Formats: sequence, C-alpha cells, structure tokens
Amino acid sequence: MGGPGSSALYNLLALAWIASLGGAIVATSAFAWIVTFVFAAGAVLLHRGGKASSAVRDAALQDVSVASWIAWHLVLAPACLCAYPVIFLFAGTAVRVGMVALAAPYLIWAYLIDDSPTTGTCPSNLRSLPIFAHIARYFPVRLVKTADVPPDGRYVWCYHPHGVVFWGLLSGIVTQGAGFDALFPGLDLRMMSIDVNTMLPAFREVNKRFGVCKVTWTACNAVLERGSGSGTLIVPGGAQEAVVAYPNTMNLKILRRRGFLKVALRQGASLVPVLSFGENDVYRLMHVEEGSLLWNLQCALQQMFGFTVPHFWGRTILGVPTIMPLRRDINIVVGRPIPVAKFDGDLRSPEGKRVLEELFATYTRELQSLFEAHKGNYPPCTMTIM
Repeated sequence: MGGPGSSALYNLLALAWIASLGGAIVATSAFAWIVTFVFAAGAVLLHRGGKASSAVRDAALQDVSVASWIAWHLVLAPACLCAYPVIFLFAGTAVRVGMVALAAPYLIWAYLIDDSPTTGTCPSNLRSLPIFAHIARYFPVRLVKTADVPPDGRYVWCYHPHGVVFWGLLSGIVTQGAGFDALFPGLDLRMMSIDVNTMLPAFREVNKRFGVCKVTWTACNAVLERGSGSGTLIVPGGAQEAVVAYPNTMNLKILRRRGFLKVALRQGASLVPVLSFGENDVYRLMHVEEGSLLWNLQCALQQMFGFTVPHFWGRTILGVPTIMPLRRDINIVVGRPIPVAKFDGDLRSPEGKRVLEELFATYTRELQSLFEAHKGNYPPCTMTIM
C-alpha cells in the first residue's frame, strides 16, 4: 500500500469510490424494485382475475420479496444512517432539539445498556417470516443433509463461501426459508457477524431478531456456553471472499483464519462444515488484478469498515444491469460434525499451536472431502483454499 501519504490517498479515493458505487447501487435497486413491484402487483391482479397462473403469481412474489430485502438491507438502512446527520446539519434549532430528544434515549439503551449482541442473548423471532420462503424459492435454495447433527451437542457451523450477498446463508440457515429446523431439530444457532450489522441504529434491531451477534471471542463463547443444541454460525472467510466470488468457483480465504477453530477448542464444540454450491453463481463479478488501483482501493475499504464491495451485477431488467440476483440453484451441503476435544491450555503456547494446526489440517481435509463427494451433483465448480 506504500507509505503514509499513499495510504491516505487510497483511503480518500476508497471513500469516493464507495460513494459513487453506493449511488449506483441505490439507483439500480430503486429501479429494480419499482419494476418488480409493478410486475408483481399486475401478476397478482391477473391471477385473481383468472388470467395468470399460480406459477406467474409465485414468481412475482419471489421477485418482490428479493427486491424488498435488497431495498432494506443494502439501500434503506445505510440511507437512514446518512439521512439523520444530513437533516441534523441543515435543520433549524427546534428540529435539532427534537431529534436529540428522540434519539438520545434510544442511543443510550442501544449502546450502553443492551448487550445482547455481545452476550449471545439476541432473540430470533423473525426467522419464520414468509418472505424468506419466497426468497428461498426464487433461486431456489435447497438444504442437503449428509449426517445427523444431534441436539445434545454444541457446534461451530462454518459456512463457505461468503458470496457477494450470501443469499444461501440468509434463506437456508439463518432463517426458515428452506426448512432448516425441520431437517435439524433441536438446534439454536446464532449468526456471528461483523460489528456494522449490530451497530447501525434501527438496522441492528432487525438483525438482532434474526439472532445476529457480534463475531467476537466473548460473544462466540457466550453462545456456546448456553448448553446443548447451541451453536455459532460463522463464515470463516468473511467478507473478504466477496471480491473473489467469481461464478463457478469457491475461493475460500481461510488459510490464515484460526479464530473459529480456537472457539471450538476452548468449548469442545464440534465443527460442522457447510459448502454452498452455487452461492457465487448468482452475480457476475468484475475481475480485479491484485496490486491494481482498484485492488488497493478495495483493501483500503476493508481496513476502514471491515468489509469491501466488489463491482457486481445480476439480472438485467429492461436493458439495465441491476443487483437483483440471477435465478441460479443454491445447494447448501451440510457435512458431518467433526468432533473437537476441549483444550484448556494456552492456545498461544507451543502445545496450543500444535493442536490448533492439527485441527486446521483435519478441518480442511474434511472440507475437501465434502467438496469431492458432492461436486458431481451440481454445475462444474472449483474449490481453492487461499
């Protein structure tokens, strides 16, 4: 990245780049949502009038469900965050006083009192909303169970790859869109996510009700210490995998990742490898050469916010590329649990490091075996551990 001057320049350029890219995302998302909503409303009305089949109506509901989630997750939440300081900056004194009076109690509660994202006590009462069943059928998303995951154990679920927007993770495991609880009864998972998803005002309240917690050492251990059936859901490669989420590939950035293994060792929790075939096929991605200006901008963004945004696009609607995902099958293959013996010693000691590396070798071997056993069932795909 060069010296301090070049780093500052890259940071400035990264902010400008993400602002312009964000503007494009907002514009295309709004366009896609309007067109999709009009199409859906028309399809439902035609179906009621006997002029459209149930399949057309269902496709319309799937489209509007996906578009609505995009509008909320990628557009409205960031827009609300930006709108508050802008309004505050240009509003009169009376409006500012009112805004502070309304916001202060919430901010005190959210950031000084409510510790549920850290203690792993977030509720998960929104997982069964009907919208997620529509989203799962859009692609469609299917869960493939290869072995039982007994409810009397504790587990670290490891999902690969991250993808651009992780549609499979959302509708397949985090929610009930693909019938997770029916296949794996008695389990209580909490998705561990980067801080931004549990920090943005209002946005955090919705995410919390899907069981989203902070991906920290404290939170992961707290979740697993709740007892039998508890589990953390982690994407070991993280958001860094989004920039290499090319179609027909699984580029897993886990060579340097050991945190999820340390949690499993400390708690004696079994590892559950999960491979999502097709997760990277729902968007097209611009190829970025390592070391290029765009690559450095993405690295700067990663350092600032903990995630980065690739140049991606999905369906073309009326000739306009949008971020509506392509309708591609996503098959989530859940491997057999890998038993992990509890390690109470110092994981930084020579003995701890040896145990950790042995577990990493075992995990990657199981992951490779899972891929080889199932890759022939789905469209051609390569897996690379990076």
